[in-house]
Amino acid sequence: MTVISRRRFLERCTASLVAASGLAAPAIAQVAYPNRPIKFVVPAPPGSRTDIAARIFAGSLQRDLGQPFEIVNPDLPPAMAYATLASAPADGYTIGVMASDIAIMHWRGVTALTPKDFTSVALFGEDPAGIHVRADAPWQNAKQFIDDLRGGKKLTASSTPKGGIWHLSTVGLLAALGLTADKMPWTPSPNPAAALEDLSLGAFDAIVCSVPEVRATPSARQIKTLAVMADKRSPRFGDVPTLKEAAGIAYTSGNWRGLAGPNGLPADVALVLATAAKKTWGNPDYQGLMRRRGFGAVWAQGPEFGKYADAHDKRMGDALKAAGMLTS
Repeated sequence: MTVISRRRFLERCTASLVAASGLAAPAIAQVAYPNRPIKFVVPAPPGSRTDIAARIFAGSLQRDLGQPFEIVNPDLPPAMAYATLASAPADGYTIGVMASDIAIMHWRGVTALTPKDFTSVALFGEDPAGIHVRADAPWQNAKQFIDDLRGGKKLTASSTPKGGIWHLSTVGLLAALGLTADKMPWTPSPNPAAALEDLSLGAFDAIVCSVPEVRATPSARQIKTLAVMADKRSPRFGDVPTLKEAAGIAYTSGNWRGLAGPNGLPADVALVLATAAKKTWGNPDYQGLMRRRGFGAVWAQGPEFGKYADAHDKRMGDALKAAGMLTS
């Protein structure tokens, strides 16, 4: 009489089930991703533009992935918040937002992290920089403003501390015009709202920041926007021309945001995330909500997003060098 061990008995039973179902044995061990809640890291303060955009996107994305998100704003400086995302297990259960500041901080010696230290999943938005002046300013359009800069008139600008995306967008524009950073001195300000108050008092000539950051303030009626540094007009702010339309300058810059994970995210997991992200991005309800909030909707997936982030990283390095702020 042949005695079959318990282990051998279970193996035979499993083999019989596999044969009956027509499945390959390895398929039984596979578990579809995602099958549990996902942590979503937002390396920006609650209530900031990046936080709002991230939460709108995450709210739709979690429905398309079929798993709830735990949205986390680490109570840490941005560089350390990014480090929590970069150091998480590369299994798809910790993902988050990568924004334009990751292409700035390492040039200033704040962190060693660069866009290459993350898996670029999908770029989903960008707020282009805009040039804003007082309603009674002498410039009726961006061309007149640019002509004054090229003609040697020293205009001043503000909106944030030096070294931020809006300051560097301004330095980049000057470089595109063949001008040095000192041709448009930058006055540091805590944020665009504070700078707008000073602009109304004539403290400087222009504010450079996104259009929503101006239009959402009580000072909006006292301000006119000359142009945005974008490839095309915003559906929400269609009255504002691009810099190329207004002055023939093909220069773009803005505060971008994308979905990312730790470096080394498995290709199949990244594809699941990118596919769901594209579905979210293309949803008319999502697009409408972002448009009403004034967010720019752009799309790039996987390697295309990686190339976009790398190109922006180089431009920010060049701008910081031109501003005399390069430390790495």
